[in-house]
Amino acid sequence: MPREAINGIQLIYSRFEPSPGLGVVEKTPILLLHALGTTDNSYQDLSRVFRNSNSSFVVIRNLGSWSSHRPKLPLSIPLLASLMLEFLDRLSIAKAVVVGHHLGALVAAYMASTWSERVETLVMIGPIHPEKRRSEYEALILRITKDGSMRDYANSIAGSHLGSKATVHHRACVYATLVACRVADFIAQCRIIAEAAEPFYPGIICPTLIIGGADEALDPSERYGDILVRLGKARIPSESAGMPRGQLAHIQLVPGVGDYQVIEAGEKVGKMIVGFLDTTARANTNDTTPRPDESASSVELGHGADGKPVAGFFAIRS
Repeated sequence: MPREAINGIQLIYSRFEPSPGLGVVEKTPILLLHALGTTDNSYQDLSRVFRNSNSSFVVIRNLGSWSSHRPKLPLSIPLLASLMLEFLDRLSIAKAVVVGHHLGALVAAYMASTWSERVETLVMIGPIHPEKRRSEYEALILRITKDGSMRDYANSIAGSHLGSKATVHHRACVYATLVACRVADFIAQCRIIAEAAEPFYPGIICPTLIIGGADEALDPSERYGDILVRLGKARIPSESAGMPRGQLAHIQLVPGVGDYQVIEAGEKVGKMIVGFLDTTARANTNDTTPRPDESASSVELGHGADGKPVAGFFAIRS
């Protein structure tokens, strides 16, 4: 895999560019940032969807994940985000669609709120509230440090944090990925979350999609609805087309899927993202032509004290 050295830090990544010609429409490149305890391989199924849609994308491996380099300096969300920004510069990518899962979602949100001119669209998969879960990650650091191994933790996660539709293959994949983590590197990534501040959601002005699993260990409707309220720009689906770009934000939940959305339902998640990017592109060009969405079903709307919609929850048919 290609490597890029930035300030003495080696970044490992893979890049896909669609073949020119054949009526291929140039699209904004997609940057993929993966979750705590996983690797860039977790995006395999999702990446296949992007390839089929002729999208240009880059998958980067988190520092300390598998064979990647973990620098001795303390890691933080601002540091990781600034590295990603310089990485985009090295690849001559002026603006990107940034997709982040879990830990990657925190980095993606920081990029979108700090450098709005560089992030065209933000996609957060399974985003977390670091300040609300700080004690949880501090306890996890103590647990892994005491165990000196990832085995027990991997076994418990594979058994309890996947959804009702997860297969034996999905559970085995999550278990194997976690067991393969180096203890010191996993602890370093946990510490990033334990010490992170809540993203500054009001500073995010680009179209934003939040994807979660309906069977997540913690109630996704409440967690993601809270984020959408902080974004302060929810719109019901029928009003999406023709909306100014900065006013588009949605939540989509996948039934039967838990906390490892991109492993349990990578293809569905990929199609959600491609569909959302198509919607935002049409909104930006004032194209109001209706597009049939085979994956969308009923819509539930939450309402605030003023009676206005504050969240749009989409279910995906199995």
